[in-house]
Amino acid sequence: MAHQITISWTAASGLIDGYNIYRGTAAGNEAPPPLNGSSLIVGTSFEDDAVFPGRVYSYSVRSVRHGVESISSIDIVAPPVPFPPSPSHLDLGAAVSFGVLAGSTITNVPGTETRVTGDVGVSPGTSITGMDFPAFISGVFHRGDFVSAAAESSLVSAMSAAHALTGAVTLLGDIGGQTLVPGLYQASSSLGITGQLILDAQGDPNAVWIICVGSSLTTAASNSSVVLVGGAEAANVYWIVGSSATLGVDTAFAGNILAEVSITVNTRASVNGRLLAHTGAVTLDHNGVVMFQACNLEPLPASPPNTPPPPPAPPTNVHVQSEN
Repeated sequence: MAHQITISWTAASGLIDGYNIYRGTAAGNEAPPPLNGSSLIVGTSFEDDAVFPGRVYSYSVRSVRHGVESISSIDIVAPPVPFPPSPSHLDLGAAVSFGVLAGSTITNVPGTETRVTGDVGVSPGTSITGMDFPAFISGVFHRGDFVSAAAESSLVSAMSAAHALTGAVTLLGDIGGQTLVPGLYQASSSLGITGQLILDAQGDPNAVWIICVGSSLTTAASNSSVVLVGGAEAANVYWIVGSSATLGVDTAFAGNILAEVSITVNTRASVNGRLLAHTGAVTLDHNGVVMFQACNLEPLPASPPNTPPPPPAPPTNVHVQSEN
């Protein structure tokens, strides 16, 4: 996505025909030919609309008289071109340490090598099955305890915050084959991914995607993937699903799924992100590899202590009044 830099200068003294402007690197190396091409600039400003976010450009200007150029002006270095605005991160609160979180149950096919980076928890349910060896988690199991209850509460808050955002771009049907730049997106009903969906951060290390799906999110079996390019991070992608999400066989998925009901990850599907379901189950099937790598490959935060919340504060200013 191109942006614009405006360069202006004080007119040269004496007779001139116009100006040439050159753009170079931040170090001042000129890059001929002049940006204005064969037509001299007759004013004292120029708009460079072929610049890109995150880059730094330098400029110099030369006066021209009868085809002869002056020496270059003093180089000027523009500030970095700003990145387009993108949404702020959603606050996952107590859910941030979880790789998998469900409301009712978490089920993995016994004997499969599902691997989860982070905590695995369920609340208000307590059932987690099929996660014995050779399955592996790097965090802690939380079965209906205070930690998983707090995580579920944070999940609801994060989903509510996403739904409160305005100005979303509309998505329709199946978005496989598309490229999405950072931003807020919304599908009023179900959303599918068949083939490759590209999320392009355009070099912005803080780029965020929030994709709100009215009902279900489904990826097609055998040929679906979410690909991160341009510096995009899975930690910065949020899929807010109004009902349930189903990832098809062999899907390669990226981002945090926050589902109102349930999440199903089918055979050999891999997820670079979190699976967080509110009321229903998370189901993992045959080598579903659930992994999360935060920005800069930092590990997930440690699980909070499993302690009950403090009691409420006592009332104050208690009065007694007797009447006849």
